[in-house]
Parts: sequence; structure tokens; C-alpha cells
Amino acid sequence: MSIDSQSDPPLAAIAALARGAIVADLGADVLVKVFEDPRNLFTIAAADLPALCVHRVSEQTRRRNSTQLVNDIVVGFEYALPSTSVEARAARWPTLAAVWQSLSRAVLAGKHPAVSDGADVLTAAGVFAESESARVLQYTFVEGGRDTEPELKPRHPIFIAQIAVTHTPDEVDVASLNDFLRFHMAFDEPGKPSGGPDGVGDDDVDALINLDVILPT
Repeated sequence: MSIDSQSDPPLAAIAALARGAIVADLGADVLVKVFEDPRNLFTIAAADLPALCVHRVSEQTRRRNSTQLVNDIVVGFEYALPSTSVEARAARWPTLAAVWQSLSRAVLAGKHPAVSDGADVLTAAGVFAESESARVLQYTFVEGGRDTEPELKPRHPIFIAQIAVTHTPDEVDVASLNDFLRFHMAFDEPGKPSGGPDGVGDDDVDALINLDVILPT
């Protein structure tokens, strides 16, 4: 199997749910792209902002009982707004908190009323978020922007956050997860190879990632 053909269904489900919740709660203007890996602002074009990165920060596998293993995963979220002037900072800053509240509430609940008719989509992915773990590590401004001259030093409002989740592969509802990802997952990297959880046929694997999907608001 190619090194570029792997998939990460639990993280895909978290990212798709977060995206659907944010767009439904706050509107499409607050989230242009979602990436499934950590990035900095020198690797994201200005036209792709606001952007959210969702990725694994750390992971530990442990035995729940004599027959079942679970994975404790710390999921990282970095959200960045377009650059702003000093004068506009006070108006733009509250968006960071609003996005985090929308994202964290959906992930902790495992669902959102506007996503898959409020179905427990993270349960289908075998994912349970630890209720006391959702926290923003930092709200700040950072320099970045690959489309501008370095000496201009644009400043972007961002937050860096984490939520700890437990993933139990044995509890994945493959059919429900596949249906959810087919219609709601839309990472924004053209040409990214598709993949799916064990037990999904080739046709279904190809349908797991639909880059043309626009989530309903």
C-alpha cells in the first residue's frame, strides 16, 4: 500500500463535524479551508484564510480489558484569521472565541443539530471526547503570509487548542461513518488520495472524501 494512501477516519470525522458546526453557527465566511495536518501561516495562501488545521498531537494505546485496546489521542486545533491592522484587532478578536465555542461544543457533544440531522457522528467513528480536556492553549497574533513581502510582517489572529479523545476501533459503525464522511467531509487539498476504514469496499473508499462538497448552513 502506498505511503500516501492511508486515511484517518476518527480525525476525519472530528474535522468534518467541526467544520459543519462552525459554518452552521457562524456562517461560511469564518471558515474557508480545513487541513488535516499542522501548518504555519507561511504555507497557507491568504485566499485560504480563515483556515482550521486538525491533527494528532500525541497518542497512547492502552488495554481497556482483556480483549479490547483503545487509543487516547490529543487532537490539536489551530485556527487562523486573515491579517488585520492594529485598528481592526478589537473587532476581529472575538471571532476566535466564537469559533472555539462552536467547535468545542460540537466535538464534546459528538454531534451538532445542523450536521447529519443531529446524529451522533463521533459515536459512529468510535470517538468519545473527554469533557474536561477541551482548552485553548493560546489566543494570540502571529506573523505570516506566503503571499506578502516578509518585511510587511502581517499579523494574524489565531488560537491554538486541544481536545483529548478516546478512539475505540472496535466500536466504529462502518456503514454510518462511511455515509457521514461521504456527504460531509471536505478537506481542501486537491488530488489527495482517498482511503477508508477496514471493511469498506473499493467503491465506498473512493466516495469517502468528496472535495466538492459544501456543507449546509
